[in-house]
Amino acid sequence: MKIPAPPWTPFACLLSLVLLMACRATPTPLPVPTATPTGTRIPSATRTPAPSPTAVTTATSIPASSICSPLTRHPLEQLPLLISWEFNPFPPDNHFGVDFGHWSLGEEESSLYDPVQALMDGRVAGFVIDRPPHGTMITLETPHTRLPPALIEALGIPPGNSVYHQYAHLADPSDLQIGQPVACGDLLNRVGLTGWTVAPHLHLETRWGPPGFTFTEMAYYSADATPAEMASYETWFVSGQYQPFDPMILFSLPQPGP
Repeated sequence: MKIPAPPWTPFACLLSLVLLMACRATPTPLPVPTATPTGTRIPSATRTPAPSPTAVTTATSIPASSICSPLTRHPLEQLPLLISWEFNPFPPDNHFGVDFGHWSLGEEESSLYDPVQALMDGRVAGFVIDRPPHGTMITLETPHTRLPPALIEALGIPPGNSVYHQYAHLADPSDLQIGQPVACGDLLNRVGLTGWTVAPHLHLETRWGPPGFTFTEMAYYSADATPAEMASYETWFVSGQYQPFDPMILFSLPQPGP
């Protein structure tokens, strides 16, 4: 069945023309919503800049200790002329230090009661009053941070280890206390005749090893030695923890700068 066309009136024609023009017009697109960030961006003007390498605080290095002669009356350069028995850790001598005595210089005057002083900065690590083999002696400890770099390199001393310097055959009982600080050149005692010796001299012994070794008793294995004395002797001489080296190495080093 054919549907007849609607009658076209002037008003209907005008309406059709308006609708046709509206359909051909380009529609304006709707704005696409964008996601809002959850974080708040800090403006570049208010950001905190990263610290520069120069702004990092570094620890102040501790200067190495100076080296002093252990004998107040004799400068470092004269020590080789005073040696009466050299360092020799091998059998049959087994002499783990250096002996200094006046008679090596051809002097008639005895070394007895010559002042003995600390050869480096450190602390009191041990002392013994007239016990064999070293008689009255004082031991000082210098920590790794105060050792001359040339000594560390020469001996290959690992970080954290200390150098111990022991002064033996002294004349007087010491009034020093364990842990007491001592500076290079401080008076320690006097040359004596205590222990196993037949002539006045200073026996100087140096070793490096773990820090913190302290003792107030030490003696050679004998019938009258106490367990504490023998234990300290074993730790120092036999355990291998404390490595002996020639003290003359210290005196050949260049003096550290200020």
